[in-house]
Amino acid sequence: MHAQVNIGIKEVKNLHYFWSTIIQPIFEAIQPKNIIEIGSDRGDNTLNLLKYCQENNAKLHVIDPLPQYDVDSWQAKYGELVTFHLSLSLHALPLIERFDLVLIDGDHNWYTVFNELKLIEKLSLEMNQPFPLILLHDIAWPYARRDLYYNPDTIPEEYRQPYEKKGMRPGRSELLPTGGLNSHLNNAIYENKERNGVLTAIEDFLTETQQSIDLVKISGLHGLGLLIPPQFKEEHDTFTNFVKIFSISPRINKFIGQIEAARLETEFSLRETNSNKDRRMEKLLRILIISLLAIFYWTKVNGYAKSLRKNRDKTGES
Repeated sequence: MHAQVNIGIKEVKNLHYFWSTIIQPIFEAIQPKNIIEIGSDRGDNTLNLLKYCQENNAKLHVIDPLPQYDVDSWQAKYGELVTFHLSLSLHALPLIERFDLVLIDGDHNWYTVFNELKLIEKLSLEMNQPFPLILLHDIAWPYARRDLYYNPDTIPEEYRQPYEKKGMRPGRSELLPTGGLNSHLNNAIYENKERNGVLTAIEDFLTETQQSIDLVKISGLHGLGLLIPPQFKEEHDTFTNFVKIFSISPRINKFIGQIEAARLETEFSLRETNSNKDRRMEKLLRILIISLLAIFYWTKVNGYAKSLRKNRDKTGES
């Protein structure tokens, strides 16, 4: 029998899980030339973006104060295709002259995300360029309605929720005494309060802005949000039709939420035993769940692609 230990479960934190089924098709549809990535971590999705930049003569700005890789070697390899900004997003964004598309997966708290969006809007107006397409991770549990602070000192006190280094569990509002998801990080003690969480920040921004920007929510793996400005709907028919396929029924959306909850609950159970065998099972389960979600979304994407080719063939015949 294994002793119970206080081991925190780590969040699936990376946009690269969405790359082949969602992000890459979006890139192919709109062909962005100036890209910003906020939050690079180990660089898994950064590598996807750099490959795209190599193939499409695009430029990438990576914003992360502490990336988990050798920045100098990456800079030497990719040269002028990439600029690394080793600072906070609110300090780095004003240094970037143009952006067509922004990916946000950085500090998951209301103050940071709300002000990132406000600053992007302000800079777009000052540079006389359209508001960009923005993709945001973590719009679902646990950080939709709860702040996370990687470094609490960077958040003004009046915007900082009370926090503790304790973990979380689906279905429980309070932090856990031991263990749980991200127990090694500074998580807000309370959730569902004003100015608290990533999704709350997005909704508050959309309430304040004068622009007609749509929010599309994609379920699974802590949630992906798309902020779509009006010019994208007018100028990119392929992109607009692609996004429509993710308008799934509430029943399917609920089912995906149940899959996500089952994945997390199983991770909790396996982690509590601290068994090497169970760790392997956990990894296999994570791969399985991610694969199921990828198959679900890929089926929708592939169906859309076939429909698009069929319509093109009919147009050619006529």
